[in-house]
Amino acid sequence: MIGFKTILRRSVWGLIMLFTISNSFAQTKPIDFAELEKTIEAEMKANKTPGAAIAVVSGDRVVYAKGFGKTNAEDGIAITPDTLFRMGSTTKMFTAATIVSLANAGKIKLDAPIGNYIKNLPPTLAALTAHQLLSQTSGLRDFARMVFSNDDAALGNEKGEIEHIFMGLYAARKTKD
Repeated sequence: MIGFKTILRRSVWGLIMLFTISNSFAQTKPIDFAELEKTIEAEMKANKTPGAAIAVVSGDRVVYAKGFGKTNAEDGIAITPDTLFRMGSTTKMFTAATIVSLANAGKIKLDAPIGNYIKNLPPTLAALTAHQLLSQTSGLRDFARMVFSNDDAALGNEKGEIEHIFMGLYAARKTKD
């Protein structure tokens, strides 16, 4: 089984590569991605990464997308640019970094109610602060068991389904207050 640190390292590597490369391709002439592909394959081999999907974005356009390797050792299914991956908790650190960056830029205050920034929240949720959410001191229950499963169909959640579950949990919490 792959450990959390390995998954985290691979996810961070992919995102860093995506953001770094995407900023350097503002030109309009065709780009030869052969060197990028060699680098990706070398990194995957050096880190024993079974596979990855890479996209290079310039502005609002995908200028390169390719899958490398296999989805897992058991099935040997080739990764494509459309392969879905379970992200798990790796997105939490990027969300936290973004929120702290906004605070450092003076655009939000970590101790201000999130209702100042997100409109139409129920009053109890609107009163929570970003600091409480980031430090897991908001009193909200963990709902991951209900949202994430080992079923591949979970990767195809329709937009709004997770928000619906979250709001249902909020309603349940409100009745206990």
